[in-house]
Amino acid sequence: MKAQTLAVCLPGTACDKKCPYCVSKMTWNPPINEDVWLHNISKAVFFAQMAQVTDVIITGKGEPFINDYLCRALSAFRQWPLIVQTNGKRLAGNPEFLKHILSVVEFGHINVLSVSIDNPEQVESYKALWNSMGDILTARITVMLTPEVCKMSFEEWVKVCALYKIRGLTFREVTIPTECTLEGEETKQWIQTNIATNSQIAEWKHHFDSSFDLGPILRRLPYGAIIRDFDGVSVTKFEYCIQDSSGEDDIRSLIYNQDGHLYTSWNSPASMIF
Repeated sequence: MKAQTLAVCLPGTACDKKCPYCVSKMTWNPPINEDVWLHNISKAVFFAQMAQVTDVIITGKGEPFINDYLCRALSAFRQWPLIVQTNGKRLAGNPEFLKHILSVVEFGHINVLSVSIDNPEQVESYKALWNSMGDILTARITVMLTPEVCKMSFEEWVKVCALYKIRGLTFREVTIPTECTLEGEETKQWIQTNIATNSQIAEWKHHFDSSFDLGPILRRLPYGAIIRDFDGVSVTKFEYCIQDSSGEDDIRSLIYNQDGHLYTSWNSPASMIF
């Protein structure tokens, strides 16, 4: 088995932003087991080596920068390019914490901050964050396709990324997993009401598809995604939020989950490897 990425899900669910479309509410939530997570972390490192993953993304059911296990994960997986997926709220709103981030050894292992965005105004309000990143940290944003996001054209999104030296731009559709948990019914209803039938989003996607095909291809990823170059910004898109399953030897992600076990699907306990 080969995988593009190892996703490391930190034990914990605390978050400082309540997104109505949050996919973590709709997917299987394994019981948190901090002891097993720590016990098996070296095995996760070994398996990532065997699967030839090219990067590690630190994520979770909550916000990594308010999770006590972030530094432990950064240290354990420091041999890979490290991406931390964050809503950016604590980093952008707390200059002192930003200084702390840049001074702590474990935080120095971070290569990429992947910041989730669902409103154009966030990019401007996070200006201090983009300006603080310097030459070591790389900024990427993952833009969730909400009605607010679609008020700005694809070309305008590329322009604002170039302005703030945001190197990567990913557009991700807000979708409902194949199997939705009972706890996620409210989220599912919100998506069906505000996203699935929204004509503005459908129009935006049509324009994006025609524009995206014009960009020079940088690379094709094993699981089908294409990355293209637009004015020095690498742009890609995903038509889904999570990996429900994989029927191939080359998969998008292995998942080291918050219960201390390794999986190939976010939504299936049966996909456990160990």
